[in-house]
Amino acid sequence: MRNVADGIIERAQAWGVERIFGYAGDGVDPLLGALRRREGEIELITARHEEMAAFMATGHAKYTGEVGVCLATQGPGGVHLLTGLYDAKLDGKPVVAIVGHVVTTALGSGYQQEVELPTLLKDVCSSYVGELVSPNSSTRWWTMPSAPRSPPLAPPASSSRTTSSRRSCRTSSTPMASCPAPRSPPCPGSSLARTIWDRAAEVLNAGQRIALLVG
Repeated sequence: MRNVADGIIERAQAWGVERIFGYAGDGVDPLLGALRRREGEIELITARHEEMAAFMATGHAKYTGEVGVCLATQGPGGVHLLTGLYDAKLDGKPVVAIVGHVVTTALGSGYQQEVELPTLLKDVCSSYVGELVSPNSSTRWWTMPSAPRSPPLAPPASSSRTTSSRRSCRTSSTPMASCPAPRSPPCPGSSLARTIWDRAAEVLNAGQRIALLVG
């Protein structure tokens, strides 16, 4: 089933983007899935750190004249992009940053080291900062006809429109770019929560060689 993440990657391809520099994280899992479904059409170059991904996207923009695109997850992932994005801004190179976010039902709760991304990025990506918080809000991204080459110095949820003589970077945050929107988790102590934990215990108890990834 096609989701918002697929639409974001398709729009990047329509702009002529051939590679994205990124670092994996749960906040961008849907986008990583969309990239995998288009393996051979658009390349994901995995960096060792989010800061490196931003510098790689900026270097790509500097030496090719194309738009650089970097990808990182929420919280510290987005924070680590800043230095590379400032490099793009101060050298006037076109870079788009796509940043994951916590699920919409958890916004404002401090979940998973949540950071107020529009506030964090409003200076470095002053030409365009926004959020995709629902599938319907993604239509702003689909309708953009061209990549951000000469954005204005004023105000995505991922990127947009008028022109100016100075180039800069743009950013967008996507609270889980999957569609439809995720459901709220059950309240701790509820009968549904107990059922989930009981089922999980059954699955673990039935296993032979168990591996847990925690954190």
